[in-house]
Amino acid sequence: MILCDVLPDVCSGGHWGNDDCILFAPGPGHGLVRVSANGGEPEIVTIPDLTRNEHGHRYPEILPGGEAALFTIAEVGGFSTASIGILSLRTGEWRTLISGGTSPHYLPTGHLVYAQTGALLAAPFDLDRLDVTGPPVRVLEGVITMGGAEYSVSSDGSLAYVPGSGGWPARALAWVDRQGHFEPLPLPPRHYTLPRLSPDGRHIAVAIIDRQTGNPDIWVCELARNTLSRLTTSPDVDFTPVWTPDGKRVTFASAVRGPEPRLDLVWMPVEGTEQEDILRDMKGAQFANSWSPDGRTLLFTDEHPETKFDMWAVSLEEGSEPRPLIRTRFNETAAVFSPDGRWIAYQSDRSGRHEVYVRPWGEPGPDYPISTEGGTEPVWSRAGSELFYRNASRMMVVAVKTRPEFSVSTPELLFEGGYETYRLAANYDVSVDGQRFLMVWEQEAAPTEINIVLNWAEEVKELCPTGR
Repeated sequence: MILCDVLPDVCSGGHWGNDDCILFAPGPGHGLVRVSANGGEPEIVTIPDLTRNEHGHRYPEILPGGEAALFTIAEVGGFSTASIGILSLRTGEWRTLISGGTSPHYLPTGHLVYAQTGALLAAPFDLDRLDVTGPPVRVLEGVITMGGAEYSVSSDGSLAYVPGSGGWPARALAWVDRQGHFEPLPLPPRHYTLPRLSPDGRHIAVAIIDRQTGNPDIWVCELARNTLSRLTTSPDVDFTPVWTPDGKRVTFASAVRGPEPRLDLVWMPVEGTEQEDILRDMKGAQFANSWSPDGRTLLFTDEHPETKFDMWAVSLEEGSEPRPLIRTRFNETAAVFSPDGRWIAYQSDRSGRHEVYVRPWGEPGPDYPISTEGGTEPVWSRAGSELFYRNASRMMVVAVKTRPEFSVSTPELLFEGGYETYRLAANYDVSVDGQRFLMVWEQEAAPTEINIVLNWAEEVKELCPTGR
C-alpha cells in the first residue's frame, strides 16, 4: 500500500506513532513530515531554522504518550555538529536537548541514547519534563555512524547494532582493464565517489566526502603526479562533478541555503576561482550529468516529489529555459550524451527494474533498449562505438552502430568485481582509449554481521544511574 509519494532513496528515518500517524524525514534539507498510516496528503511538521544553521531534521522517534518526539538537527557543516532536538507534536515547536549527536532513542529506564562519532552515549532523561537531567556517559564503542547510527533497541531493552568505525569508510580509486586486472592509484584513502576523467584523460574530478562530517567537496587529481587539489571549500554540499568539453571547468551541484534549501547547478574553472551559476531558478535538487560535445547543452537530473527523478536539459543560449526530456512516474537518471552528440544513453526503472536505454537527441525517435537483464550507469566509449554499463557487480559492454540506422550487439561481460555503484550517475569512468576503467573500491570491508546484546538496558542503568 502506497501512503504518499516521496523522493526515492533519500528518506532519513521515520517512526510509527500510536495514533496511526507516521512521522518521517523525507530527505536532506527538509524538516519532518507526518502522514496517516491509511495514506493521504503529508503534513509538514517542522521547517529547518536557517538562522541557526540548520540543514535538515532527521531520524525522528515519537516518545511514549505521543505528545513529543526526539529527532536529529543536522547542520550545514555535517553530522559532527548535529544536535538532538525535542519537538512538541501539539505546537510544532522544538528546541535543542544535546549538542553533538545523532539518531536519538528513548529507553524506558529513563535514558536518552544517541550516537556520536562511532559511540553510543546515554544521558538521564525526564519524560515528564522532556529534558536531560544529567551528563551523558559513553556506553558502547564501535557503532557504524554515517549521518545516522546503525543501531536499534527493542521494547525489552535488547540492542542490535552494526559494528565498525565511526565515520564514512575509506575508499580508493583504481584502474581495471577489460580483463579485470586491478591497479590502485597511489592516492590517500578517502571516501571517493563519482570520478570523472577530463577530456584529455590527464585529470580526475571527483567528489570526496569528509569521513567525519559527511560533507562532500569537489577535488581534482593530476594523474601525472598523483596529486589532489581541493576545488570547492564550501561547508555546504558540492557533488556530481562533470567536465565541460574543453576541460577548463567542472560543473557540479551545490547546496544553497534559504527558505527552501536546494541544489543549484554551478561551474568553476579548474584554476579554482569563484563558481558561477548555470541554473538556480528551479526548486528542489538538480544533479549534473553530461555536456553536449559542443558545450551548449547540459543534461541534468531533477528531483520531484510526484515524478521522482526526471531527465532535463538546459541550454546556455540567452533566454533559454530548462526543459524536461523525460518526466514520468518512474525514475530516469544517469543521462549521458554520445561523443557525436546525436544520442543520449540513460537508465530507467519503468520495466520494474533499472535498464539502460538510448534515444535520439534533438529529434523524435524510439527508445532503444540496451541492457537485457538489468542495467545501470551507462558510459560511452570516446569513439562512440561501444556503450558500457553495470549489472550489479558486472561490467557489461555492447557494440554500437548508428548508421545507416541505430543497432547494438548482444551485451557481453567484461569483468566482475565488488566496485562501488551509485544511483544517480556512473560511479566510474572509461579511459580515452577505452581499455581501462577508473573504478571506486572500498578499502574497508563492508560489515557482515549484526551484534545483539540482550538486556542491554540493564547495562545502561549501571553505567549511567538516573537516581530513580
